[in-house]
Amino acid sequence: MKVSRESMILAAICAADLVTTLWFVNVTGGAEANPLMRYYLERSTALFVLAKVVLVCGPLAVLEWARRTRPRFVTGMLRTAIALYLGLYCTVVWRINNAEAMREPTAAEVAAVEHWAAHPASAAELAAIRGQLRGE
Repeated sequence: MKVSRESMILAAICAADLVTTLWFVNVTGGAEANPLMRYYLERSTALFVLAKVVLVCGPLAVLEWARRTRPRFVTGMLRTAIALYLGLYCTVVWRINNAEAMREPTAAEVAAVEHWAAHPASAAELAAIRGQLRGE
């Protein structure tokens, strides 16, 4: 049975996730974000790799089997999985690497926003700011 292009793409994305996770953990001191996979990684790298392979290849094998009877449905689901995996992966990597953007605001920042919200700028103040931005 021929393996679909979508299954190959999803397997490649998972392999890239595996490699980059091991690199982030071993080189930069990063951590696995998925609690289930973190459990396996804390036991050993080999167990982590084995779990990743089983948890990816098992469902892909089932989907390839199901594709024989429902090809359009399975292809759609695989494409959805590809989009979701890439979106989730990018979101997690961005969030981890942008900790400053995800931090809680300080009390001074909250107070400044509350003051600004309670005392919005007047039309004249906004016009002056626009002029400064234009270099006038």
